[in-house]
Amino acid sequence: MKQFGWFIINLLILSIIIYISSISYRIYTSAEIDIATLGFEKQYEVYPKKDAYWFSFLFAVAGILCIMLSRFQRGSEKSKILISFLIILIHILFILNTLLSLAVNDEYPPLTIMTRVANIISIIVILLAGIDLIGNFNKAADNRIRKMEELT
Repeated sequence: MKQFGWFIINLLILSIIIYISSISYRIYTSAEIDIATLGFEKQYEVYPKKDAYWFSFLFAVAGILCIMLSRFQRGSEKSKILISFLIILIHILFILNTLLSLAVNDEYPPLTIMTRVANIISIIVILLAGIDLIGNFNKAADNRIRKMEELT
């Protein structure tokens, strides 16, 4: 029961991280919409640099929190494996989201900067969570082998 409690706590922390990431992507999509709709009309001023700074900051914070959760989570090996896998899956979805973006091109540097920041942070998080995932798999396999040896 204690292990299940840690799993729920880890899921709650992951949901807070996803919420921070969704706020940053809301900034990203609003910058896209501003540039796509208002940027072509000359009477409106668009300031996407502020959006790029906020997106980069919030997404970097979410990435650091994902890395910390993957490294320092508590609970059983199975829950650690599942949480690390969810972190990897979420950041793969973030990469796909930025790659499928409609308004990103070289004419709008703040959007390309935001895309590059998201992709770089996501790749770093995927690599580090993958290392943790492999480590947790090895620990789970060692524990299973140890239990089998104790039974014989």
